[in-house]
Amino acid sequence: MLLVIISLIASITSIFSLIPQIIKIYKSRSSKDLSLMMLINFLVCSLSWVAYGFLTQTETVWITNLVMTVFTIILIIFKIRYTPKAAFTYD
Repeated sequence: MLLVIISLIASITSIFSLIPQIIKIYKSRSSKDLSLMMLINFLVCSLSWVAYGFLTQTETVWITNLVMTVFTIILIIFKIRYTPKAAFTYD
C-alpha cells in the first residue's frame, strides 16, 4: 500500500510539474528561456519510461509518462511557434 501511495504522489507531482510552464508560455507567447535540447531530452526520457512501464506492466509508470510525453510535445510546439525565427537556437 505504501508503494502505491508513493507512486501516486510521484505521478501527480510529475504531471503537474509541466503545467505552469505550458500556461506561462501560452499566456506570454514567449518561449525564449526554454531550452529545445532539454525538451528533446525530456521527450526521449518520457518515451523510454513509457516503454519501460508498458513492458514491465507498471501502469503508474507508463500512464504518467504518457501524459508527460504529451505535455512535452506541447512545449516543443510552443517553443517552435513562439520563438522568433531569427533568434531560434538549440541551446
